[in-house]
Amino acid sequence: MRRYILVLLFAFVIAASMVRTLAAERSTPGDLWKAEGTQGVVAAGGGEAADAALEMLKTGGNAVDAAVAAMLVLSVTDPANFCFGGEVPVLVFDARRNVVEVVCGQGVAPRLATVEYFQREKQGKIPGGGDPTTVAAPGAPDALITPLDR
Repeated sequence: MRRYILVLLFAFVIAASMVRTLAAERSTPGDLWKAEGTQGVVAAGGGEAADAALEMLKTGGNAVDAAVAAMLVLSVTDPANFCFGGEVPVLVFDARRNVVEVVCGQGVAPRLATVEYFQREKQGKIPGGGDPTTVAAPGAPDALITPLDR
C-alpha cells in the first residue's frame, strides 16, 4: 500500500510541475495565498498550492489529503521553502480522538552509518559536510505518506 501511495505522490509531483510550467506567475515569495468556501479553507505558500488543496477538498478529500497536495505542489513551485527530498514536521489533529499527533519528518542517518563503519572506514572520525556518508535520508516522503495511511 505504501509503495502504491508513493507512486501516486510522485505522479502528483510531476503533474504539479506541469501546472507550474503552464500557469502564469501569480505570487512573489512570501505572499500567502488562501482559498475559502462554506465548507473549508486552505492557506498555503502559493496560489497553485492553495488551488491544489482546495481542489482536493472539492473532490471529496479530507484536510490531510489537501495538506499533502499543497505540500507536493509547493515542492515544485517553491522548492526554496519546501523540498520533497527534505524534511518536514507534520501536526495532525484527529477530531475523532480529540488528539494532536506529531509525525517527525526529520531525516535519519543511513542504516549503515554505524560506529563500527566509521571506525573501520573513516579512521574513527565522522567526516564533515560533503561526505555522502553523513547525508540524512529525506524525511519528507514518509512524513507525507504516514498521515495519509492513518
